[in-house]
Formats: sequence, C-alpha cells, structure tokens
Amino acid sequence: WLNKTVNILKDNQCTNDIFNITSKRYKDKTINICKTRKKLLFDSLDIGINENENDASYYTQIDLLRLCKKRYGEEFVEYLKANYKPVDILFDLAQKSSIVLLGGGGFAGPEWSIRISLANLYDEAYSEIGVVLKRILDSYADDWKKLQG
Repeated sequence: WLNKTVNILKDNQCTNDIFNITSKRYKDKTINICKTRKKLLFDSLDIGINENENDASYYTQIDLLRLCKKRYGEEFVEYLKANYKPVDILFDLAQKSSIVLLGGGGFAGPEWSIRISLANLYDEAYSEIGVVLKRILDSYADDWKKLQG
C-alpha cells in the first residue's frame, strides 16, 4: 500500500512540476506580449514608458493632461479643461475609428486619463490607438490655435 501511495505522489509531483514550468513560460510570454503592445502604444504617442519590473502591463493608463502639456503647453491644457470633458476624447475615438476605451478615473487614475487593456487586440491596433489619439488631440489644438489668432 505504501509503495502505491508513493508512486501516486511521485506522479502528482511530476504533473505539478510540468504545470509549473509550463505556467511560468506562459506567464512570461504573456507579460512580454503585453509589454510589446505597451511599447507600440507609447512609441506612437511619442512618450516614454515608466519601467517597473513588477508591472505585467496588462492594462495601462495615459494621463491626457500630462500628454497635452508636453505636446502643446499649459495654456492648451487650460483650454482643454474649459472646453471639453474627458469623455469627449473617448467619444471621438469611438466615432472616428471604432476604438472604444475607458476613462481612467473609474480605476483610481486621474480624471483626464484613459485606460487601455493590452491583452485584447492585435499588436498593430495599439499603434493605431496612439495615431488616432494624437490626431484627435491635434485637431483640438488646431481649434485652440485658431482662437489665439
């Protein structure tokens, strides 16, 4: 009886070892895919990534006011806050490109942030999100510049 129990335990241990090895590879591969997508997104927006070794990059948030301040300056940020709501950008993304994102405020992020899942789309889609987002913000900035004279 003891020999049979030992053999069963060995088989289970072997199965557990194989699962752990496979699980670790799967986890590492998934994290690398998400980090690649995050890089594609951030590169398309011309912004750097804050590297964090504990970040699985499953989701990311972009602070739109910080992005706009870097691209267009503080005066534009004040114009944006006075004339738009954070959801306006989300609606424009959806209407102009069928890209649907969430506001980051509901996820403990800044009110003017967007949350992007890095696990749901093809890699190329993340570059497209950045390109379309920049195009929308550029159009807002163009309107602001026209008002400046």
